Amino acid sequence: LEQSDTPTVSTPVLTGSTSISGTSTETPGSVVNVVVDNKHAATTVVNSSGSWTAKVTVPVPPGSTVTATVTNTAHKEVPSLPSPPVVVVSQTPAPKISPVYSGATEISGTSTTPSGTIIAVIADGTTQLGEATVTVGSTWTVT
Repeated sequence: LEQSDTPTVSTPVLTGSTSISGTSTETPGSVVNVVVDNKHAATTVVNSSGSWTAKVTVPVPPGSTVTATVTNTAHKEVPSLPSPPVVVVSQTPAPKISPVYSGATEISGTSTTPSGTIIAVIADGTTQLGEATVTVGSTWTVT
C-alpha cells in the first residue's frame, strides 16, 4: 500500500483559535486528522481546491503544537506522516495611534508590547510610512 502525502498546517495558528486549516495534495474527500499536543482534536476532509479546515471543540492554548495527517481512502492508502509541527502563538495586541492631523510630520502612540518592539506604520494597508521602536515608557514615534 502507498502512503498518503504529508499535509501542511497553515501558519500562524493563534491562541484561542477554534479552526485550523491547511493544504494537501491528496484527492478531494481524503480524510484529515488534526492533532493538538499529541491528542486528536478534529477530523475534516480535503476540498476540491486542495485545502481543508477543521473545527476544534476547545480553543487551542498558547504554546500548543498542532500537526495533521491525511489518508486518501479512495486509493486505499495508509495515513501520511504527520505534518511539520506548528506552535500556537499569541496575537500581538495592536498599538494605539494618537490623533494625526493634516500636515503632521510625525505619527506617535503607545503599545503594551515590551520595550524594543518594532512597530511598522502602514497607510491604506499597503504603504509603509516608517518604523518606530517602543520605548521603556511604552511610547513610539515615526518622524
